[in-house]
Amino acid sequence: MEQAGPYFSTNGIAMLYLFAAIFIFLFLSTAESQPGPRHLEEVVYDTERNRLILFGGVEHQKENWIEPSSVHEWDGNNWTIPEVPGPIGRRAGGLVYDAGTKETFLFGGVATGKVQPDSVLLDAWKWDGKNWKKLNTTCPVKEPEATYDPVNKRILVYG
Repeated sequence: MEQAGPYFSTNGIAMLYLFAAIFIFLFLSTAESQPGPRHLEEVVYDTERNRLILFGGVEHQKENWIEPSSVHEWDGNNWTIPEVPGPIGRRAGGLVYDAGTKETFLFGGVATGKVQPDSVLLDAWKWDGKNWKKLNTTCPVKEPEATYDPVNKRILVYG
């Protein structure tokens, strides 16, 4: 019988931790900086800093749907919201943690436009835990997914 890959069991454990962390921050955290319930948000785990990173999505606030542009970080005890400029709010973007560079990358997504119902975003950003930096590249698809390939040490974006 063939194995699924050399890192199968590690990915399974990482996914278990990710689901446990999501459960904890959605149902047990009561901090003022806790994000509200969202749809089409992106969540990754930064293994270098031991933080769950949440960005984007759609949130219901005061009878309106908004797309928050803030990044939220959960350290297992507290939520923090670094107050730094960065990408505009969006839903259905691709967020991925690169274990090689120890940075989180955001690709594309869709934002509610002021003139049109939706604006497709084809930008790319990186988050180092302190600052956002816009990358000199574009995202190839409207609503991407992204994953890190630890064997070849690269990010794959698809959609």
